[in-house]
Amino acid sequence: MNVESYQDFLKRVKSYYTKELFGEQKSFIPDERVEKKVNLDGTFRSFFGDTVVFKINQSGQKQIEHMAKSLHENFGDCFAEKISAETYHVTLHDLASGNDLSQIAVRMFENELAIKDAFRTYDFTHHSIKMKADYVLNMVNTSIVLVLIPEREEDYQALMQLKRIFQEISPLDYPLTPHITLAYFGRAGIDHDKMMALSALVAKFNFKSISFELHKEDLFYQKFVSMNQYYDIYSI
Repeated sequence: MNVESYQDFLKRVKSYYTKELFGEQKSFIPDERVEKKVNLDGTFRSFFGDTVVFKINQSGQKQIEHMAKSLHENFGDCFAEKISAETYHVTLHDLASGNDLSQIAVRMFENELAIKDAFRTYDFTHHSIKMKADYVLNMVNTSIVLVLIPEREEDYQALMQLKRIFQEISPLDYPLTPHITLAYFGRAGIDHDKMMALSALVAKFNFKSISFELHKEDLFYQKFVSMNQYYDIYSI
């Protein structure tokens, strides 16, 4: 993965802001990846894996939860079950994941050992990484997310310095788009009228800036058994 410059990162992420929530689709069918995470009745499936995340503190949770609550109160039948506020996080690096735990168990064990060593030896010199969030979008037809952008180049470089550590442990071939997932789509799809109404609601969230600070003590290696059940294994 080639690390983008800060300006290229901003250009890429802000290009997403010009896109309609559902594009030009007449009706919406979620990406097939949703089937791995969500049952037909909207409950979350067993979906296993591990990840490195910045957890969102209680103050941040309250700022985010009103958006998620509004989505579910107005369009609950469009989404999977509500995500618990306690699980809100910004993923720094995806690791292993899948429906069959036996197929990824060895990889998860190797990840745990490697990341424990990285956490023990890494010198986290930055007091905090300042982020701002001012846009909600459709993340690859799987979920509605709040996008976060580093406020300054030094915040971006601090984030990328961390990212490179985990990229060496488990390489990914796509760039980082920091975000907090507000809701996963359900599997039933969405008709045109609801698409338009949902797009109008999401537009009301946009360009109302929320500030976040990602601290050293917020960084965790976690394992999960569904998209609503994450468990802290250890912190940096």
